[in-house]
Amino acid sequence: MKNRPTGARNPRWNPARSVSSHGYLKERVGVGHPLADSKGWAYVHALVWAASGRPMPKEGETIHHVSAEKSDNRIENLALIPRAEHSRLHAIERRRRSDGRFAPEQAA
Repeated sequence: MKNRPTGARNPRWNPARSVSSHGYLKERVGVGHPLADSKGWAYVHALVWAASGRPMPKEGETIHHVSAEKSDNRIENLALIPRAEHSRLHAIERRRRSDGRFAPEQAA
């Protein structure tokens, strides 16, 4: 019987932190954690929000990254806003990027 590589040497190894397909940081917290998905991962911004003692989003609310930088999970960069407002803000940003005229690096 062959020995298989364990830990970080195994090609299927997952670190304690990962990046979701949408660009948000995720952390392994275990399947028993209240914010975890079915595989034991939770979004870091939700963990930071909960750890700060702020109320978790209700139906129709979401945690928004104010700077639009998904890896900036400081509590100062997070805001609880209505989901409709969140969608509106991101639609505006998508239009600006596709326009080319309002690219973030060109904004004053």
